[in-house]
Amino acid sequence: MLKTLMIAKNHITGGIPPEFGNSAKLQALLLIIVGKLASMLKLDLHNNQLIGGIPQELGMLTELLYLDLSTNYFNGSVPQHLENLQHLCHLNLSNNILSQKIPFQIGKLTQLSELDLSRNFFTGEIPFEFRSLQSLGELDLSYNKLFGLIPKALAELSGLLHIDNSFNNLEGPIPSGRAFLNLTIEELKGNKGTCGNITGLQACESSQLMKKHVNDKGHKLILTIVLPLLGSFMLLFASFAVLKLHDQRKRNTREEDTDARMGDLFAICSYDGKAFYSEILIAIEDFSGNFCIGKGGYGGVYRAQLPSSDVVAVKRLHNKPEIANNRCFLNEIRASTEIKHRKVVKLFVSAQMLDINFWFMSTLKEEAWPKF
Repeated sequence: MLKTLMIAKNHITGGIPPEFGNSAKLQALLLIIVGKLASMLKLDLHNNQLIGGIPQELGMLTELLYLDLSTNYFNGSVPQHLENLQHLCHLNLSNNILSQKIPFQIGKLTQLSELDLSRNFFTGEIPFEFRSLQSLGELDLSYNKLFGLIPKALAELSGLLHIDNSFNNLEGPIPSGRAFLNLTIEELKGNKGTCGNITGLQACESSQLMKKHVNDKGHKLILTIVLPLLGSFMLLFASFAVLKLHDQRKRNTREEDTDARMGDLFAICSYDGKAFYSEILIAIEDFSGNFCIGKGGYGGVYRAQLPSSDVVAVKRLHNKPEIANNRCFLNEIRASTEIKHRKVVKLFVSAQMLDINFWFMSTLKEEAWPKF
């Protein structure tokens, strides 16, 4: 019972004995010498139990016209070196356990008239490069795991007479072309979403699915570019918002501290007005002109720095009987009592020897005061 035959590194000439065909249990045929048979025209090893990958050395048979490796146990991917078989007319790799994508290099075998890749485990889409197979008459891709649309390029193959795409995961409309004119449901069944004007096949409702697949790669490219940019923009915006919020909180804290300090300051005034008034007189040296920062028709404004380091503005109204009954003067007093501003505090009144001195305090921006 012959299972393995190794005839490497010999000087064998002539053809392979036909008796090898009687070795029903042959599982491995190591033909390393095949690579030296450059003039071989036909290699037929179909319906055996050969295992392993398809030998790379087959790519050296540049004069080969016919290659049939069907109904074996070849696995792995199809060697890319098969693109060297530029004279190949017949290629049959069906009924094996080949997997991965159909190599696009097969599209370079422009002399192919028959291509059978059925009953394997090929995945991916039907190669667009098949559009170059202008001599192709029969194409069988049935019983694989191919997905996506059936390329329109196949409909443009003038010599293609028969195509079988059944039992895959193909979808979308069936192209209109010579090879598809006599197509039946038998050559399309087993796919999840094909549609078209074929008896037994659902009609296409719209072209949205086709547009989706045509633009799918473009959409992926756009997403690849836009998403990182969008992510960077969002990160930058978030960082800016955090910094802005932090700055606003610091500003609010400073203002609250200032308001609290001024509130404490004037709360003391309400309890000990005379002492606070004395502090002001000392700070401005009894209303010395050196501390005057502005004058009006009824009084002047002075800058006072208190022992607590707080700085206030003090307005002193003229104490003259002739203006005490003046309506404009009274209006200014009324306006001073009614003014409401976070930087201007309530009017304080001090009476001494029946002479009314009106004064009120407010905070001013430092840059508004002259430098002493």
